[in-house]
Amino acid sequence: FLDARDNKVYNTVQIGSQCWMKENLNYATGTSACYGGNPANCDNYGRLYDYNSVSTACPTGWHLPNDVEWCTLTTFIDPTVNCAATGISGTDAGNKMKETGTTFWLPPNNGATNSSGFSARGGGSSFSALMSRACFWSTTDYSGGKWSWELFYNDARIARNVYGTSNQLSVRCIKI
Repeated sequence: FLDARDNKVYNTVQIGSQCWMKENLNYATGTSACYGGNPANCDNYGRLYDYNSVSTACPTGWHLPNDVEWCTLTTFIDPTVNCAATGISGTDAGNKMKETGTTFWLPPNNGATNSSGFSARGGGSSFSALMSRACFWSTTDYSGGKWSWELFYNDARIARNVYGTSNQLSVRCIKI
């Protein structure tokens, strides 16, 4: 679809009952930024957003997913994901969600299949860990922060963790 705000085109993917952006959002708003200040990183990984910038990031007809929507996605991909756990869980949700190869992930990225079509890339967070992890915001509050979902270059599983709202993470929007 075309984001009329800046004329960027985004691919989408249907995973179970949900329609997700197939790539990280790259809309400049608030204090969003390219990793390392390098515009090429925005092209490859999308922008990083603090939580205040996230509120205006998704285009009309789309929204930032909550923790339940992330749970629906990950358990559809890997029924062994424990959505109530903090930290790493599941068997292979990460591998099924990550792009293959080492163009956008550090080696080894072994086992990555992207069989879900989610096409995650290692965009890092708060200007660290480029190519080693992908961290995505949710709207769900927890203990002064927000739940997030993470993938790693060296792990087949997925993690659910809490980040403070000043951290900068990637955004995947879900269709309303």
